[in-house]
Amino acid sequence: GRFATIFTDTSNQRTMEMDLKDREAYLRLLTDNMEDMITQASADNRVVYISPSVTRRLGYTQSALLGRGIAENVHPEDVERVRRQFRAAMASKERTVRLEYRYLASSGDFVWVESETHLFYTDAGGYDGCIFVSRDIADRKLAEAAAALANNKLQLLNSVTRHDILNQVTILQGYLEMDAKVSDDPRMVENLSRMRQAVVNIQSQIDFMRDYQRMGEFAPDWQEVESIFGSVAKAFHLERIRFEVFCTAPKRA
Repeated sequence: GRFATIFTDTSNQRTMEMDLKDREAYLRLLTDNMEDMITQASADNRVVYISPSVTRRLGYTQSALLGRGIAENVHPEDVERVRRQFRAAMASKERTVRLEYRYLASSGDFVWVESETHLFYTDAGGYDGCIFVSRDIADRKLAEAAAALANNKLQLLNSVTRHDILNQVTILQGYLEMDAKVSDDPRMVENLSRMRQAVVNIQSQIDFMRDYQRMGEFAPDWQEVESIFGSVAKAFHLERIRFEVFCTAPKRA
């Protein structure tokens, strides 16, 4: 009988396969040794991959978290907020969303984590899973808490000191008023009047310190610039100075 032999050059295919394996090995080397935790979730938000760094950071083995829901170990006080942010990102088809939350470590302690979340969508626009790149931010949260505590102490000290100074200023103002009523010396009366004006200026400056301290405590709001300038001019007795305010934006109703 007859037979035929067909030879096919597969060198290019083999090269591509080897390149692909090399790239996979390189990516695996990166994910296995990086400090950040990488988590891949499926379309039903269950973990399908998590990097070995989860053991170093949270104490879990990789297999312990595979197949579990991505929000299972999120702190009960944070879980609804995180879900709300996640749903909002999905609804607006955002590609990335940053989340901060407390996550239960294997030790039983909650650890502050920040996750840079990358969302994926199908061609039809449906949600198709996500990848989290997470890092431990416990040190940053401790620093933020310490800064907030120090700021609160400074504000309390400022408030108490301002209150005490105003009390002394009020007493001084009372004595000046009494001296002005009993003095017949025109020069003394004039000096007392100037001193009373200085006391009023000090009170205005202390009031300004109070307002400046409270900046940032409340959400910003529209202000009428013209009326503010008028109040400032009156408070600092600048009636002799003429102010002209030009606003290009229309006044709010």
